[in-house]
Amino acid sequence: MKLKLSNILQIVAAFFAILAIVCLFLPGVSATQDFMGVPVTMSISLIGLVFGGGPIKASGSAGGTSANQSMDYKGGMSIFGLLAFILLVVAIVLAIVAIVMKKSNLLIPAGAVAVVAGICVLLVMVAGTASEGTAFKDIMDLYNFKLGIGSILFAVSAILGGGLLVASKVMDTK
Repeated sequence: MKLKLSNILQIVAAFFAILAIVCLFLPGVSATQDFMGVPVTMSISLIGLVFGGGPIKASGSAGGTSANQSMDYKGGMSIFGLLAFILLVVAIVLAIVAIVMKKSNLLIPAGAVAVVAGICVLLVMVAGTASEGTAFKDIMDLYNFKLGIGSILFAVSAILGGGLLVASKVMDTK
């Protein structure tokens, strides 16, 4: 069986879809603060932001010793994070249906949905549900959270994977 360029692009796009799923377990938002002269890194995993209730993990080290602490964080579900997750699942399902049923016309919508999912995850800190009476945006501002490596890699993976799906369809028609 000879692999065409469009098939190779689809395989690489599948790799990026798997990478995006793995990125859900990496820090979605993180912040570094000084606590009694010790730099402490705090983070919430992307999956914790997507479904709410993910613990805030704090870790720091000084003088050769390190400490890890996990604080309970109830609520505070990111609306754009949940939207990105749902869109990624839809894109993966569309891509699988397109490949299994040999309906290559579904590859372009699948790629477009994946790109939108990547863009949505970049807005993960913008809007969310209130957590114990505190607005989501206030929580993000209180701890001075920035986008974490999980959000950034999820966005890159989803955008590249979606682009490669669209490119595979374009290459297939030529």
